[in-house]
Amino acid sequence: MDTWPHAASYSRQSVAFATPTDGQISNSADVLFPIASESWGDISHIGIYDAKTAGNLKMLIGNLKSLFAAMN
Repeated sequence: MDTWPHAASYSRQSVAFATPTDGQISNSADVLFPIASESWGDISHIGIYDAKTAGNLKMLIGNLKSLFAAMN
């Protein structure tokens, strides 16, 4: 997957992970994105890359609509 919001206010954010425990890992702090000053379009998936630009896709999380529906 190589599509992401192409907007001036969007940029990838850094994430730090805690030490894995019992086969599970989580981020060690909140990941905050700036408030969009223009449309980012519909966000349907989250990708974790190993670089701020370009890089390799390490994990893809999606379909967010179904994920959030299941959480409610």
